[in-house]
Amino acid sequence: MTPPPAESAAPSGPAPPSAPSGRTNPGIEVARLLAVASIVLAHFKPWATGGAMNAYASLMEVLGNLGVPLFFALSGYLFRPRPEQGLLRYVAGRRYLAPWLVCGTAGYLFIIFQHGWPYVPVNHLDWLIGNPSIYFFLTLLLVFEVFTRLVREASPAAVLGIALLLALGSTSYAATRVLPNPNGFYAGISQLLLNLNPLNFYVYYALGRLLAAGGGLAARARSGRWALLGLFGLLLAAKVGETWWLVSHGRPWLGYFSPLMVLLGGALILAAHGLLTAAPDPPGWLRRLASLGVYTFPVYLLHPIAVAVLDAAFRAHRVPMVPWHLAAVAAILAGLTAVAALARKVLPAPVTRTLIGA
Repeated sequence: MTPPPAESAAPSGPAPPSAPSGRTNPGIEVARLLAVASIVLAHFKPWATGGAMNAYASLMEVLGNLGVPLFFALSGYLFRPRPEQGLLRYVAGRRYLAPWLVCGTAGYLFIIFQHGWPYVPVNHLDWLIGNPSIYFFLTLLLVFEVFTRLVREASPAAVLGIALLLALGSTSYAATRVLPNPNGFYAGISQLLLNLNPLNFYVYYALGRLLAAGGGLAARARSGRWALLGLFGLLLAAKVGETWWLVSHGRPWLGYFSPLMVLLGGALILAAHGLLTAAPDPPGWLRRLASLGVYTFPVYLLHPIAVAVLDAAFRAHRVPMVPWHLAAVAAILAGLTAVAALARKVLPAPVTRTLIGA
């Protein structure tokens, strides 16, 4: 399961610019593109089969996890409390709710068509909001938004500090439960442990919110952006090495259940903030690339169907995943972006917002 690139990040986008504003920010839009590319890669990548493939699959696994920190950091960065609204009205006003329901239902019907009734691999409510769902991160986003609204008067730095301690604690505990279970990905892991998932991810949301507040951390991220990029590279290599070692020794991959992933995600967010907000006047190529950011949420919502279709085609025609899965990921991104752009052009804006969140 992997998240969208955000309304908080959903229809507004990935990556912290120096100050939120009503106009499109190229840094946010580029980060949204990076997040959705990571998400699609997470759902269309090869598995480790021994030898050199273990290292390659480990790299793809980690790259596919990086969309999560970007998604939640953007969501926190773009959070607007609107204290004048009641809580229920605030929740009902989330723009991602309608397309989430529409695309989630369409995806579920596709699963029924693909597998045949009455066999469906995932319960319908789980498919929309549960842990097995690709859309689970929208559930977490809604929870995070409601929680952050309730504690909006608290210091963002204090909230981040508590969230970081909880994230490191929950992932350390999870790792001690995952590692002794060599018989499956998360074999023997209790439901309670899976329910700790939100503690792993709120730290990214809280970090995005603190960066949006400006101040010392945001300024230091910009001035130290190259050092942060180097730190991110070192942590990325360490996380790939951890994954490779585990899979090569018959242990389950830790994925998000790793303190190293918490640190890697934080370094990514800070480096992205520093790099994407440092230039006061972004170059033309960056602005042109950023113009595609508006389509990332529809791509996220629709990609499970595209992934299922291509996966079936790969199996039917025995196409090797390496290196062709990268071409498939590019095709999914380009094809769904074109679909979303066409929908925006030919359909009324309220219809496209309701159907695909564009």
